[in-house]
Amino acid sequence: MKKLIVVGMFFLSVSGFSNDTEVIKSSDVSGVVPKSVVNIKNVDYLSDNEFNEILNEAEKKLKMDKDKKKRLSEYFFELLDIKRAMYPHESFKTVMTLAEFMEKYPDRYLAIMNKEIELNPKNPHAYLERANAYNIKCRKEKDLSKGREYCFKAIKDLSTAIGYATDKDMTIDRIPLKMYLHLSIGDIYMNDLIKDYEKAVFYYTKAIELDRIKPSQIHFERATAYLYLGKMDKAIEDLKLFNKTPYFSEKEKKENLFPICYCLYFRCSYYPIPENFRFDNRDNICPQEQEVKKWKEERDKEALKRYEKNDDKGGQK
Repeated sequence: MKKLIVVGMFFLSVSGFSNDTEVIKSSDVSGVVPKSVVNIKNVDYLSDNEFNEILNEAEKKLKMDKDKKKRLSEYFFELLDIKRAMYPHESFKTVMTLAEFMEKYPDRYLAIMNKEIELNPKNPHAYLERANAYNIKCRKEKDLSKGREYCFKAIKDLSTAIGYATDKDMTIDRIPLKMYLHLSIGDIYMNDLIKDYEKAVFYYTKAIELDRIKPSQIHFERATAYLYLGKMDKAIEDLKLFNKTPYFSEKEKKENLFPICYCLYFRCSYYPIPENFRFDNRDNICPQEQEVKKWKEERDKEALKRYEKNDDKGGQK
């Protein structure tokens, strides 16, 4: 299901790793330039030693430059950018945001955040950013027990951040930090590895209380949690409020409501909808029944085409 909220996690434009980098060897002693090219595609140019050297240098700069109130991560990516500029023929030919770096290299990002928290243990933003990295590892980990462990580490960091955050603290997008932290915890409890929908409702409710904009899109998230709990009346009340949010177009609302509306009309196995529940759409929460049915048929046709296409290729995507 399409996620409605996209808020910043301290985004920066920094240098990234090219996937098709090539290094041309220098002339040998005979003065002849070799024609062969060494392709290091899929190889991390930044070694562990280089990563640690840059991180240590960033820490030194931070300690020498306390008055500027900069973050360790800022220094790290500035130094990384300098390295790219000095060796443009060897690496970093694409620009990568901090969030993209975290998605691709969560362990290295965790190392930065661990050091950040060690240097400033009361910075709520650092705990939030480390929680985001743990959450990525939670999603990517193939071992389910380890994945759950990362999920709960993320929740722990987010809870710690709530304790240090003030009512004036904002995310980079000027969203109240405490609200976003509660929302993030709610999202993790919705994760398939945890599925604690009661706790998700609790944290979504706290986020709604702290949100400056009412009603907000968080009602959509809480409505989904209520559906998983089989609490249809409360889910429908939240969907009614979501429909009143002023900053989404009717088309955007409809696109996000279609999957839920299909389940309300025709039932879905993953929502424990009571046998006696009949959805009448009296409040015009959803598009009309036939429109939703047509949407589902079109989606099924698209899925079948993709399946047949992959099957023709021997199951390859």
